[in-house]
Amino acid sequence: MRNRSIGLVFLSVFVWGVITYFLFLDSPGGRPNKDVVSNQINELKTQVEQRILDNQMLLKRLIEQQQRRYEEELRAAARTTLKPELDNVDSNKINDVNILPTTTPKTEKELQREKLTALASKKTLADGSPIIVILVFSCNRITVQKCLDQLIKLRPSAEQFPIIVSQDCDHQATADIIKSYGEEVIHIQTAIIVEDDLDIAPDFFEYFLGTYPLLVADRSLWCVSAWNDNGKSGLVDEHAPHLLYRTDFFPGLGWMLTRDLWMELSPKWPKSYWDDWIRQPEQRKNRACIRPELSRTRTFGKVGVSNGQFYEKHLKFIKLNDQFVPFTKMNLTYLLKDNYDITFVNEVYKSAVVTYAELKSGKIVASGPVRIPYYTRQTYKNTAKMLGLMDDFRSGVPRTGYRGVVTLFYNNRRVHLAPNTNWNGYDITWS
Repeated sequence: MRNRSIGLVFLSVFVWGVITYFLFLDSPGGRPNKDVVSNQINELKTQVEQRILDNQMLLKRLIEQQQRRYEEELRAAARTTLKPELDNVDSNKINDVNILPTTTPKTEKELQREKLTALASKKTLADGSPIIVILVFSCNRITVQKCLDQLIKLRPSAEQFPIIVSQDCDHQATADIIKSYGEEVIHIQTAIIVEDDLDIAPDFFEYFLGTYPLLVADRSLWCVSAWNDNGKSGLVDEHAPHLLYRTDFFPGLGWMLTRDLWMELSPKWPKSYWDDWIRQPEQRKNRACIRPELSRTRTFGKVGVSNGQFYEKHLKFIKLNDQFVPFTKMNLTYLLKDNYDITFVNEVYKSAVVTYAELKSGKIVASGPVRIPYYTRQTYKNTAKMLGLMDDFRSGVPRTGYRGVVTLFYNNRRVHLAPNTNWNGYDITWS
């Protein structure tokens, strides 16, 4: 029966794939546009991957059902064998030995609660290193499996980086996948819904361990993010994975916060659109985040990101770091506000002023970083589009901006898209 079930599962996948292939070949409209074909292939790939995952879960459930049926048969056989021998024996006494009433086994929720309580009471390892919880928000994407596999594979210590999965949406297939990890993760059923579709870099954990002391020491910081919103290939220095920056724009997509910040924000946390809410001045309070030159996360989820348009235009091109950088062995105090601001402002406003046309031509005589000024919201957006940057604002702050300056790497040169030297803050009407 089990072999027949397995065969039916894989036969259905094969037949479905063949039918889809011929339907795709016979589609009308003449020779398709390359982009259309590419999108159709990507969609087909996504559907095939999801169908495979669905069938894997079906196969797993069939195996579990068979195992439960076998165990029930064994228990039934044992009861049949023992019943005649016990019919005339006191139910609470066997061979003059008292049998204590059996205790009720703890439920899964009770066990999870005990694990969370133990976790909350422990703040550091025996050597004093911090314990940093990895919180994965999940909803109805079975691709959470890919995210969890990466986290478990790359984390240096399960004790130092416990993984908590918080799931909403009541999506059974996703819940089954999370439960299949057993003791590897802690699963909470009710929480906030955000993306659960991230790949991580080899030094993901090292990055957060290295920057953790800064987050604790510098009150002007409120998060460390693994994400560079403008981190597309061609806009970053792929030979400088060690470079880190301060940013006034909350990046998200893999970010670390302290308990103090959570205690501050949690009482007023919104039911939806929390990422835009957290970027408002009332929450940010002029605090900054640390972000990398090369992203330590990358989203592989197209569904749900502005109907795929945002993903196709920007997110799919984000460069994920592939080198290990030993951040815990580096001196990162240059990122502390008092050290960073002076150096950053000097570099930006002492750099040569150029136009986009000069930058694109590659004929700039001056060495070192250059600056392209902007004076209005529209001049910023025009230049950002020409450079291939994301040109939007959130509460007046451009993506990756710090003190109004957006830093990028273009034509093998560091470039600062910067406001006037007399800049005195963000205009929240810019959007």
